[in-house]
Amino acid sequence: MSQYRFKQSFSDDSSLSDKLFDLMEVIFPGISSLAECARKLGASWETASTPFIRFHDHIAITHVGVLKIPMQIMGQRLTVGGVHGVATRAEYRRRGYYREVMEEVLGYCDRLYETLVLTTPQPEFYLPFGFRVVEEHIFKVKCYPTSSTYSFRILDFANIK
Repeated sequence: MSQYRFKQSFSDDSSLSDKLFDLMEVIFPGISSLAECARKLGASWETASTPFIRFHDHIAITHVGVLKIPMQIMGQRLTVGGVHGVATRAEYRRRGYYREVMEEVLGYCDRLYETLVLTTPQPEFYLPFGFRVVEEHIFKVKCYPTSSTYSFRILDFANIK
């Protein structure tokens, strides 16, 4: 048995994705179609995220996902944890389920990552867990394509041009 009560594995349970997206679709309507688009592009939720899910009668009631995010910060390459997909069914809120799952996630992440990132329009939900608000800056630059066709290119840390 895993040392984590809520950590799940998509590869161990083929029905887990359906159970999770039943919850996610209630909290974030339309997310299932976005996840399907990502799958078609080779970026499936199931391969990118480690799910921590609390169940009640085989129904997912709370979820906190963890992503492994490689970054370069001030010239140093590191991998940080990304907390995402935080959701609790409305009828199960204010019972401590989210807190239970989040505390387990933080313990898991403490062993793996130097820091965590989380983007949210409601930071007040995460402040009690030690998260802090960091001001974001948005900037725009004109981009002039180097070829006559617009296309994607792979970001390569070795090639900074």
